[in-house]
Amino acid sequence: MLNDNFNKFIPINRGRISDLYPWNNKLIDFFFLFVPDFLLIFFKKDILVKIKKFFNTKFVFFLDSGTSAILVSLRAFGVKYGDEVLVSCLICPNVIDAIIASGAVPIFVSTNFDFQLDINDLRSKIGENSRCIIISNIYGLVENLKVVKDISLKNNLLLINDLAQSFVSLEGEEIKREHLGDINIYSLGPQKHLSSLCGGIITTQSSSIASNIIKILPSKRVSYFKLWSYLISIIKYRTKFLMTRFSYIFNIKEHPIWLKEKYSASDYACPSLVIPLLLPLGQIISFYFKLRLSKRYFYKLKNNIIFLNKELSFLNKININHNTSNYNLLYYTLRTAGCDRHYLGSYLSQNGFLCTWNYYPVTYYMAYSDYKKGLILNESWRQVASIPFRNLSSKRLQKLVGLIRSYYEE
Repeated sequence: MLNDNFNKFIPINRGRISDLYPWNNKLIDFFFLFVPDFLLIFFKKDILVKIKKFFNTKFVFFLDSGTSAILVSLRAFGVKYGDEVLVSCLICPNVIDAIIASGAVPIFVSTNFDFQLDINDLRSKIGENSRCIIISNIYGLVENLKVVKDISLKNNLLLINDLAQSFVSLEGEEIKREHLGDINIYSLGPQKHLSSLCGGIITTQSSSIASNIIKILPSKRVSYFKLWSYLISIIKYRTKFLMTRFSYIFNIKEHPIWLKEKYSASDYACPSLVIPLLLPLGQIISFYFKLRLSKRYFYKLKNNIIFLNKELSFLNKININHNTSNYNLLYYTLRTAGCDRHYLGSYLSQNGFLCTWNYYPVTYYMAYSDYKKGLILNESWRQVASIPFRNLSSKRLQKLVGLIRSYYEE
């Protein structure tokens, strides 16, 4: 478990869960739950060509999750037991499970004050067993890819660009190739930019890597029963949120059994549960329609970020951590003073805006504490709070900025 001092989260008082985790175009996913794959097979080739064009790639593969996509990528490159994979200490635990499931050892790299990989620490931890670098673009902030690419090429390492928290910058209607690694991973998780019931995407320009991926791709697809279970789990999550929010009205002191989780994510590592499956064709086509509808979404995203960059830049107690070359952030993250993030988050929550923060360094989880050797942590991770922005109207965005200003003026 996490230490109690770290396990302190913003209380849920008011606000909309959709502000933090927009459930965009979920009716499309719901529709394709009723359409069997054999009725869609005639559209597959044309749609895959258009998806490749959007991702500016030669090869694209769809799996059941971003975690499975990372595991398949590592196996395709020949990563085996005892090999080392270099990765940021601030990252989703699911990435670590994929590394362990491949047989490799995660080597955690410190982050600098801007939450990017500490390049000196990265160089110092490359050894004879190193096979791969995974960059995670924490909070959606794009890593210094040029420098990391040079290091990976010099040391003959695979570079996996995990874009679960960012969709990187677009050039017209295509992704810029200079933002890509040897392999690129996208997540279609429920809280992501172009979310789905489940899903992970692998893209690559390399024919040899693609050939290896094809050899080890699973034969089974996610069952429709499993897709329905994913939908139910999302509904349960939002129901749990609503019950917590209105518990003081209905005098709910404890969640019912059917809403409780059996385990905490920090109790144990789950590499044995990473079993890759192919994504059903219906969900791939559902994703394609979301791409077609995404232009307006990304346009609004960019405008909201530009507005926040301008309106919050004057605050002395907040150093805004943003990268102007990337307007597709998953989280708009503020650096607060000391532990003020707890109080700022509570204040905003009481006024109708939910905040969050990700991530705790993974070595604070008991499941991964054995891998913290030689890691020097930068404590700046304690100072961040991510505010909602993706789904807010101009009026609510202005109200949010006003609340942050008033909090710091007080």
